[in-house]
Amino acid sequence: MKQFRTGFVMFTLLFTLLIIGKNSNINAQSSRKHSPAKTLIVFEKKPCFGFCPVYRAEFMTDGNVLVTAQPAAKPKVKSTFRISRKEAQELWKRGEQLGFFKLKANYETLKTDFPVREITLYKNNKPKKVTYTEGGPQEFNTYLTDLAQLVEKNLDVNFGPPEEE
Repeated sequence: MKQFRTGFVMFTLLFTLLIIGKNSNINAQSSRKHSPAKTLIVFEKKPCFGFCPVYRAEFMTDGNVLVTAQPAAKPKVKSTFRISRKEAQELWKRGEQLGFFKLKANYETLKTDFPVREITLYKNNKPKKVTYTEGGPQEFNTYLTDLAQLVEKNLDVNFGPPEEE
């Protein structure tokens, strides 16, 4: 009879621990899935003297791209579009492979009305920002142009002159 009780107590104890362990593992996994996305890249196009696209696009680790755009003579517009997580990571890696973290902070020109683009990449939660008009490596200019095309094709914003009513 004592063996039966001891076996029953051990079974109950092990079964309880199994249930607790299984539920705690699920909670740990779900909290990992719901951790907030981090910023990988911030890409900005600044105002010019004409009707340049003006916006700030924040590329997140989960593939969301948060955009704040400023159409001409209108209030700011906030929108979001999505790319895959893999594509977001590849955009960041492309910047790193271009030697972004070794670039100067400014590439400026004496020419007026050149579009100013600003890009910030985060590495180990530390930002590095580069302001670019012209004069940097051609591959870097191509990278910025590709980012601009990606953002602008996914926005439903008219950056041209305001329409007359």
